[in-house]
Amino acid sequence: MSLLTIPSIEPKAMKLKDKIIPRYVYHFTMNYDQWRAFYDHKKGDVYDDWVEKLIPHLERLGITCAIAFRYHHTRLVDSRKKNCSLFSAKGHCKGVDCPVDIEIFIEDEPKSKGRPCVFKVVVTDDKNHNAEKGTMSRPLKGAAREAMGML
Repeated sequence: MSLLTIPSIEPKAMKLKDKIIPRYVYHFTMNYDQWRAFYDHKKGDVYDDWVEKLIPHLERLGITCAIAFRYHHTRLVDSRKKNCSLFSAKGHCKGVDCPVDIEIFIEDEPKSKGRPCVFKVVVTDDKNHNAEKGTMSRPLKGAAREAMGML
């Protein structure tokens, strides 16, 4: 009988998780017209103002952080990867003490004109915004900036 087959009676040291990070999953839909304004089928990529198109949907879900997106990815038109998401993006809150990370995926892309597009939003951690340390906001771009200048 070898020593490898004898079970050990000493407890094994296992790393405990210091903090359990909460994770929230939300869904929202874009109708077909909103989808056409978000995704350019000729280019096979999203339009330059894609963040401004997503922000109202995130606000409706209760995500009020000023999200700075690190990157986004769109699947190529002639890609053989049919199981991957058509669009994905990752970002984080611009607040110094706010640990919120966000991931956005397309769960169900519209195949026909009448179907909506379903997005999945995964938010990691709880927001921590301290007004005393300073305010933060997203910069206005394009038509929203011109409309604000007219006021």
